[in-house]
Amino acid sequence: MVTIFKGGKVRICHDRKDLNRVIRREHYKIPTVEEVVVSMPDAKVFSVQDAKSGFLQIKIDYESSLLTTFNTHVGRYR
Repeated sequence: MVTIFKGGKVRICHDRKDLNRVIRREHYKIPTVEEVVVSMPDAKVFSVQDAKSGFLQIKIDYESSLLTTFNTHVGRYR
């Protein structure tokens, strides 16, 4: 399904329920602020980052990209 937002921004939506049922999920513990601060006692510089859309920037491996390929009337996208 294709959704067009105000201003002409396009978003392509997929139903990936079947894929989600069979993928192997890896779990990572995200450290607390306290754990991070303790791990760098001599740090002098800190920064703030906005990771709101970070998942859009994560490159997946080739084998995984084959599972996310989809077809449209103008071509195939991976």
